[in-house]
Amino acid sequence: MYILKNIKYFFYKKERNFLFFLKNTIGFYPKKLSIYKLAFLHKSASAKNNERLEFLGDAILSSVVANFLYEKFPYKKEGFLTKIRSRIVSRNNLNFVAKKLNLSKFMIFLNVKDSKNIYGNTLEALIGAIFIDKGYEKTKKFIIRRIIDKYIDLNEIQKKDINFKSQLLELTQKNKKEMFFETKLYIFEKNKFISKVFVNNEELGIGFGSSKKEAEQKASKESLKIYSK
Repeated sequence: MYILKNIKYFFYKKERNFLFFLKNTIGFYPKKLSIYKLAFLHKSASAKNNERLEFLGDAILSSVVANFLYEKFPYKKEGFLTKIRSRIVSRNNLNFVAKKLNLSKFMIFLNVKDSKNIYGNTLEALIGAIFIDKGYEKTKKFIIRRIIDKYIDLNEIQKKDINFKSQLLELTQKNKKEMFFETKLYIFEKNKFISKVFVNNEELGIGFGSSKKEAEQKASKESLKIYSK
């Protein structure tokens, strides 16, 4: 009897801790605790898992971020808004935010090959759970106040947007192309570098600069003009 009481207390304590964790993380007490438990359950641990919630959360997150950027940057064009949104909802960014929110404390999973991405996936599943439990407005408030305002540096993200080298790398990887740089000192001018970009062994853009970084950025900018045609 004593053992049974202790087991019951153990599970009650764990559930109570999860409830307080959710309150501190999302900003309110949930109504349907079971849906949040499911959000933390990876497919490696159970046939009934968080994949459907992840799918839903991904769509809601993208919608909220798109609306946020639309209002935040009223004079920016569609291309700019799309790139900034993609950087905010990128897998690396979501993994970072999920770790900051300490979601791993209650995640349930077994051995996973690509374990680093389950953090971002769980965050999306959590967003899906909030949407089912509380609706769009509460979910929007969570995303803006608890994710964007706390962990997203829009100025830094915009700086990344003008990183031509990362843009070209992103584009070539998306199209499954191999890209590399050939960068060296320019023999005809002192303290100057020349950089050439090759995509699938085909030379594209050339850039010059006072540093390797500058030369590669300029070469990437020229390559983007050619590659995007």
